[in-house]
Amino acid sequence: MVNRKLVGLILAGSLVFAPQRVMAQTVDQFLRWGDAAWSEGRYREAERMFRRAIQQDPNNSLVHLNLGRVLLAQEKPEEAIASLQRGIELNPDNPDAHFYLGFVLLEQEKPKEAIAAFQRAIELDPNHPDAHFYFSAVLIAQGQPEEAIAFYQQAIELNPNSAMAHYHLGNALYYQGEVEAAIASYQQAIELDPNSAMAHYNLGNALRIQGKPEEAIASYQRVIELDPNHGLVHLYLGNVLRDQGQRAEAIAALQRGIELDPNQAFAHSILGDLLRAQGQLEDAIASYQRVVELNPNSVIAHHDLGLALRDQGQLEDAIAAFQRAIELDPDFTAAQTNLEEAERLLVTP
Repeated sequence: MVNRKLVGLILAGSLVFAPQRVMAQTVDQFLRWGDAAWSEGRYREAERMFRRAIQQDPNNSLVHLNLGRVLLAQEKPEEAIASLQRGIELNPDNPDAHFYLGFVLLEQEKPKEAIAAFQRAIELDPNHPDAHFYFSAVLIAQGQPEEAIAFYQQAIELNPNSAMAHYHLGNALYYQGEVEAAIASYQQAIELDPNSAMAHYNLGNALRIQGKPEEAIASYQRVIELDPNHGLVHLYLGNVLRDQGQRAEAIAALQRGIELDPNQAFAHSILGDLLRAQGQLEDAIASYQRVVELNPNSVIAHHDLGLALRDQGQLEDAIAAFQRAIELDPDFTAAQTNLEEAERLLVTP
């Protein structure tokens, strides 16, 4: 395995102290240097290295693939497509080339062509996780879950032991509204690959939708065992625990989820509700204020902030929050009622 940091240092030294020696380097060296620059985010330098490699070997499909990737990173989609297509001409059986071509085509809002490219990548590498993800996601986004279902059902006929096929079939079934069937697919995927965090996560979501909170909690907890830094699972676990009346556990789960993914407004909102119910008003106010920062036009956020401020005795601030909620939704009667109550309390000796 190439030590990318070391290669980067060697590359930097060669460029500064011995530029003429670079000209004499081999294609493999240019590839290594380009890869090191790519991994460090130095995309223009990576492009330069890959183009130098092409000058030495115009028929090297791997160089064209890497050049396509770095052009994509620099938002040069037309050049990226040309480079990837050339790589495919030279080596039609490289699944990564088809995958990246699909990705660029998707960025160019050409979903049909992207689907075809992702499908070809899967045909060449049935275990290509990114190609599977985008293939099924684009079909679903295009309103074609039936095609995704048919594709993965056929894949399962050819290889019944493909955990990935069962997983993506579950996703397509879920978005089609066939939640029970989706659950069965996720469970089959887990039987084949017990350590698939995403299969456990999506199973938990489906079980939650089906009104099976205890089973959903078990699935989410298994995800955390497999991937402790999966932010969303902590948030959804907290949501289910709240519904089950397990407030302390819900607060802990939500706080952990927010540490990992601090920009989820719904999590701050739920946490604020729980903290307010527990009498932790300062923390509840902070949570609602964060919701307002993330979603300034949320009527509910301003209203909930007003309630916590009122409970804390900060009546003038509460009145301002209720007024803002009413500005956003003049027909929000709860905010009007609570505004009147806060104004009454403010003038009451």
